[in-house]
Amino acid sequence: MHNYRLYYEDDSAPIDGIDRHYPSKEISYKVSFPEDTTWHNVLQEFARFLDATGYVGVADAIDEFVNEHQLKEYYENTSNIGLSD
Repeated sequence: MHNYRLYYEDDSAPIDGIDRHYPSKEISYKVSFPEDTTWHNVLQEFARFLDATGYVGVADAIDEFVNEHQLKEYYENTSNIGLSD
């Protein structure tokens, strides 16, 4: 089992000329993957984390990429698809 913690913190100072100060943002994202997890599963989880931090649309783009079989075909034709390499 592979365990990962993705962490994001944003406590940006106010922007000159803008009256709003955005509150600090802290995101802690923990994921676990079995030994035989494919890289596209890892990539999709990381994209979901990026979506949560404000990079909206990354997960949809990765899902679309996978759905177009560009990664799926690679993993179907690869003998060692796990994270152990």
